[in-house]
Amino acid sequence: MLERRSAAAGVYVTAHSFRRSMAMRWLRTGGSEALLMKIAGWGSPTMVKRYVSSVIDEEAIRAQRAQFAFEVAVEDPGSAMRRSEGGKRPVAR
Repeated sequence: MLERRSAAAGVYVTAHSFRRSMAMRWLRTGGSEALLMKIAGWGSPTMVKRYVSSVIDEEAIRAQRAQFAFEVAVEDPGSAMRRSEGGKRPVAR
């Protein structure tokens, strides 16, 4: 039923989508891995390790993007302003 309704709404949602979202949010907000394992009903830490790995990967990507944005701003302080103006440089008159 969930898949049929989500298709009718034009989105892709499964029961696993909710389970994954809960696990990822739990870990991102500092929730205990042992308690997540208990809540999710997993008998071994294998699944928890997969979700922990995903959270770490997401955090690494986020940190890398932030570092890149910082480096660009330091190298060329006007670059952020030009990007906000659609990449247009002022015309010298």
